[in-house]
Amino acid sequence: MIQRIQSIFWFTSAGSLVFQAYWGYWVKDQNIVLLQVIPFLLIVLTIFQFNSRKKQIQWSKWSMILMGLFAVIIEMFARNSGNYDNRAWISIPVVPMLLLWLALRAVQKDEAKVRSIDRIR
Repeated sequence: MIQRIQSIFWFTSAGSLVFQAYWGYWVKDQNIVLLQVIPFLLIVLTIFQFNSRKKQIQWSKWSMILMGLFAVIIEMFARNSGNYDNRAWISIPVVPMLLLWLALRAVQKDEAKVRSIDRIR
Protein backbone atom coordinates (compact mmCIF):
# COMPACT_ATOMS: atom_id res chain seq x y z
CA MET A 1 0.00 0.00 0.00
CA ILE A 2 1.30 3.44 -0.85
CA GLN A 3 1.54 5.56 2.24
CA ARG A 4 0.94 9.19 1.70
CA ILE A 5 0.37 11.47 4.64
CA GLN A 6 2.18 9.44 7.31
CA SER A 7 5.38 9.48 5.27
CA ILE A 8 5.18 13.25 5.11
CA PHE A 9 4.64 13.38 8.87
CA TRP A 10 7.64 11.11 9.48
CA PHE A 11 9.88 13.13 7.14
CA THR A 12 8.93 16.41 8.78
CA SER A 13 9.36 14.90 12.23
CA ALA A 14 12.86 13.72 11.32
CA GLY A 15 13.60 17.12 9.79
CA SER A 16 12.49 18.93 12.91
CA LEU A 17 14.77 16.69 14.99
CA VAL A 18 17.67 17.69 12.75
CA PHE A 19 16.68 21.33 13.21
CA GLN A 20 16.68 20.85 16.97
CA ALA A 21 20.05 19.13 16.90
CA TYR A 22 21.48 22.08 14.97
CA TRP A 23 19.84 24.87 16.95
CA GLY A 24 19.55 22.95 20.21
CA TYR A 25 21.06 23.57 23.57
CA TRP A 26 24.77 22.98 24.20
CA VAL A 27 25.78 22.02 27.72
CA LYS A 28 29.39 23.09 28.26
CA ASP A 29 31.41 20.94 25.83
CA GLN A 30 28.83 18.23 25.19
CA ASN A 31 25.94 18.33 22.83
CA ILE A 32 23.26 16.57 24.84
CA VAL A 33 20.83 17.01 21.95
CA LEU A 34 22.71 14.25 20.15
CA LEU A 35 20.65 11.89 22.31
CA GLN A 36 17.97 12.51 19.71
CA VAL A 37 19.94 10.54 17.12
CA ILE A 38 18.31 7.31 18.30
CA PRO A 39 14.72 8.53 17.75
CA PHE A 40 15.84 10.07 14.45
CA LEU A 41 17.16 6.72 13.24
CA LEU A 42 13.99 4.96 14.41
CA ILE A 43 11.87 7.44 12.47
CA VAL A 44 13.95 7.03 9.30
CA LEU A 45 13.79 3.24 9.60
CA THR A 46 10.05 3.43 10.21
CA ILE A 47 9.54 5.19 6.90
CA PHE A 48 11.08 2.25 5.06
CA GLN A 49 9.03 -0.39 6.91
CA PHE A 50 6.03 0.23 4.66
CA ASN A 51 5.35 -3.50 4.33
CA SER A 52 4.71 -3.91 8.04
CA ARG A 53 2.31 -1.43 9.58
CA LYS A 54 2.59 -3.15 12.97
CA LYS A 55 6.33 -2.44 13.07
CA GLN A 56 5.66 1.13 12.05
CA ILE A 57 3.22 1.53 14.92
CA GLN A 58 5.67 0.00 17.41
CA TRP A 59 8.67 1.99 16.22
CA SER A 60 6.70 5.23 16.20
CA LYS A 61 5.62 4.62 19.79
CA TRP A 62 9.20 3.83 20.83
CA SER A 63 10.41 7.01 19.13
CA MET A 64 7.85 9.08 21.02
CA ILE A 65 8.79 7.48 24.34
CA LEU A 66 12.51 8.00 23.72
CA MET A 67 12.00 11.63 22.70
CA GLY A 68 10.02 12.29 25.87
CA LEU A 69 12.68 10.61 27.99
CA PHE A 70 15.49 12.49 26.28
CA ALA A 71 13.62 15.77 26.67
CA VAL A 72 13.57 15.23 30.42
CA ILE A 73 17.30 14.34 30.42
CA ILE A 74 18.19 17.38 28.31
CA GLU A 75 16.20 19.68 30.56
CA MET A 76 17.84 18.22 33.69
CA PHE A 77 21.34 18.74 32.27
CA ALA A 78 20.45 22.25 31.16
CA ARG A 79 19.15 23.27 34.56
CA ASN A 80 21.97 21.64 36.52
CA SER A 81 24.78 23.02 34.36
CA GLY A 82 24.14 26.62 35.33
CA ASN A 83 24.56 27.49 31.67
CA TYR A 84 20.84 27.75 30.96
CA ASP A 85 19.94 30.16 28.17
CA ASN A 86 16.89 31.00 26.12
CA ARG A 87 17.58 28.37 23.45
CA ALA A 88 16.98 25.46 25.84
CA TRP A 89 13.30 25.27 24.90
CA ILE A 90 14.29 24.27 21.35
CA SER A 91 15.68 21.02 22.69
CA ILE A 92 12.27 19.87 23.83
CA PRO A 93 10.82 17.76 21.01
CA VAL A 94 7.18 18.84 21.09
CA VAL A 95 6.81 19.32 17.34
CA PRO A 96 8.42 15.99 16.34
CA MET A 97 6.29 14.17 18.91
CA LEU A 98 3.13 15.81 17.56
CA LEU A 99 4.07 14.86 14.00
CA LEU A 100 4.82 11.29 15.10
CA TRP A 101 1.45 11.11 16.80
CA LEU A 102 -0.26 12.25 13.59
CA ALA A 103 1.68 9.64 11.58
CA LEU A 104 0.75 7.01 14.13
CA ARG A 105 -2.92 7.88 13.82
CA ALA A 106 -2.71 7.67 10.01
CA VAL A 107 -1.06 4.23 10.13
CA GLN A 108 -3.63 3.00 12.64
CA LYS A 109 -6.42 4.19 10.34
CA ASP A 110 -4.82 2.32 7.43
CA GLU A 111 -4.50 -0.80 9.56
CA ALA A 112 -8.15 -0.57 10.60
CA LYS A 113 -9.19 -0.09 6.97
CA VAL A 114 -7.22 -3.16 5.87
CA ARG A 115 -8.73 -5.24 8.68
CA SER A 116 -12.24 -4.16 7.77
CA ILE A 117 -11.67 -5.07 4.13
CA ASP A 118 -10.32 -8.48 5.16
CA ARG A 119 -13.50 -9.12 7.18
CA ILE A 120 -15.70 -8.38 4.20
CA ARG A 121 -14.03 -11.08 2.09
